[in-house]
Amino acid sequence: SEEKFVNNLFRVTDKNLSDDNFSIEALSRDIGISRPQLYRKIVTLTGRSPNDLIIDLRMDKAVSLLKKKAGNISQIALEVGYSNPSYFAKCFTKKFGCTPSKYIETVRVA
Repeated sequence: SEEKFVNNLFRVTDKNLSDDNFSIEALSRDIGISRPQLYRKIVTLTGRSPNDLIIDLRMDKAVSLLKKKAGNISQIALEVGYSNPSYFAKCFTKKFGCTPSKYIETVRVA
């Protein structure tokens, strides 16, 4: 049951990562459980809130896209659900300690 929930969770979030309007309400509706129940299950399974989990998934996908050089930073920001590239850069820096452009430079050197 937990494995099925996790698989469904990742399928739904992956499908909606590029939607900047994707919310916890939409996630709970798509999975078919209440928002409080979704919150409890995600915290129990991951130790993180649903919002933190979505941000982490978006940032992980952004890193993958940056490594593949799958577009410029603005395009990647849109691809992972950030309509504002500046806000994307702020969130990226908070998670990884450097801007997306600095990250790209680091990947090129490595």
